[in-house]
This record gives sequence, C-alpha cells and structure tokens, in this order.
Amino acid sequence: MSNLLDFSLEEKTDLMIEKLVEDVRGKNTFLSFGNLQLVLVETNKGFSRGGHYHKTKTNHSLLSGTIHLLQKNLFTGHEIGQTFTAPATITIPEFCAHMLTAVSDTKLIEAFPGGYEDTVFPEYRKIVERRMKK
Repeated sequence: MSNLLDFSLEEKTDLMIEKLVEDVRGKNTFLSFGNLQLVLVETNKGFSRGGHYHKTKTNHSLLSGTIHLLQKNLFTGHEIGQTFTAPATITIPEFCAHMLTAVSDTKLIEAFPGGYEDTVFPEYRKIVERRMKK
C-alpha cells in the first residue's frame, strides 16, 4: 500500500501562473497545477462576478471578506440567496446559475479539475455588467 505523500521528484508538477485578468471589479489570477486549474478571484466591494453556470459542481473557498451568492437551479427554477463570511466553502451544484456579489472586498479560490468552462446565464450576467458600468 502506498502513501499518498510518496512520489518522486519527476511526478511533481509546478504551480504555474497562466494569466492575470484585471478590471474595475478586481482581478483574477489563473493558475495551473497539473490538470487542475485554480483561479484566485479578488473582488472589490459592491461588484459582482459570475452570471453563468457550469456543467459540473464547483467549489469556492472564501479566504477573506463577505460575499452574497444568488443561485438559480436551471431545471427547477428555484432561486436562493445566501451570504458567506470568510473562512467558508461555497459549493455550487452543476447547472445552477450563480452570481457572487462582494459585500466587502473579498478573495476566494476556485478549483476546476480538467479546466474552466462556463455558459452565460443572461438574467444574472446583465446585473454583473450593469454594476461594472457604475
């Protein structure tokens, strides 16, 4: 039986910074670690992110600040809103449109095994874009 921590130096994969995207909302730092993509998301107070859904469940680790999550199940139409204060883990089910609004400046990490993919949800995306123009 092998120990999960036992691996050779050849098996290690470096954490790589892939790109940095910055706008009025804050910044996203895209990182990769093997086939895992990580996104460090920094959001300024009052701005929203998201306005989309994923085909897989996603986890967000809130590192600092307070954030409001609005999500809608695309199959049932059921919508809920919740507020989280760091430290917290936010799990969003597959095919659930979501929008995260920073109640205070926030930092969170998203993890995407196999890479990032989303589909725009116009109802929420319009709100995200409208807040960017203020």
